[in-house]
Amino acid sequence: MPVAVFQLAPGLTVQTSNLYQTNSIVVAEAKATVVVDPCWFPDEISALRQMASEAPVGRATHILFTHSDWDHVVGWADFGRTILVAHPEAAKRNPAEVKKEIDRHDAEMYTPRPRPFSYPPADAFTSPSVIHLGGDTALLFAAPGHTADGIFTVLPERRVLIAGDYLSALEFPFISHSLDAYRATLYRARELCDRYNLYRLVPGHGPPAVSREEIDWRLSSDLEYLNRLEAEVKALLNDGLPEDRIVAALASMPFRGRPIEPHLAKNHADNIRLLLSHG
Repeated sequence: MPVAVFQLAPGLTVQTSNLYQTNSIVVAEAKATVVVDPCWFPDEISALRQMASEAPVGRATHILFTHSDWDHVVGWADFGRTILVAHPEAAKRNPAEVKKEIDRHDAEMYTPRPRPFSYPPADAFTSPSVIHLGGDTALLFAAPGHTADGIFTVLPERRVLIAGDYLSALEFPFISHSLDAYRATLYRARELCDRYNLYRLVPGHGPPAVSREEIDWRLSSDLEYLNRLEAEVKALLNDGLPEDRIVAALASMPFRGRPIEPHLAKNHADNIRLLLSHG
């Protein structure tokens, strides 16, 4: 069973998986039902299907991927015929790599599935900028940085930003694509919150934010981490340190005033190596 299921706003339900506290979302409106990042375990995906069946339309009309990482795309095929919404870059993802990660986690946790996972075919994705739901409207914005194919979704009437793998209370920024793009995406999040007066935010992992103050704190601390990481890496490069010594020297760099958790040390090291590889 999921860790938590709760209504964040009218017609918007957040379900938090037992795997990495990954959030799935069901947005139920008069003309559309959007399921965001359906995951992870089969019983959790079944619960999302049940929510969609109880929506006004009676089924999921859209599956929206905040990005194409393996932990966010696993459940798409369990919803039958739907419109798949993703950033165009998601069509370029290597399906074999995504399937390998899902199969590995399923094997480690003895997770049976009703069917083997397959990544959506490239021509299955649509990339609208707006989804008309029948009441609220979902506005979609490119959000690269964590990956190349990130999407922010704004629900203006509900004052909600669906952020994907940004602005988590549990994680520092994981940079798989570009630090500069990641930083620009955080500034975009701030601009969208200002423009649409948003005060609710659902990250890819961990608890939502339910005040503008909480969102601003997550934004400022994530930007501080990125800026400090960039400055520290540049300084150590200028000192002539090799890669392994730079990674070791920055291992104890804090985030939000505390040491980085040991189970996230590899992600921090990966961030350092990505910056080093980009010079």
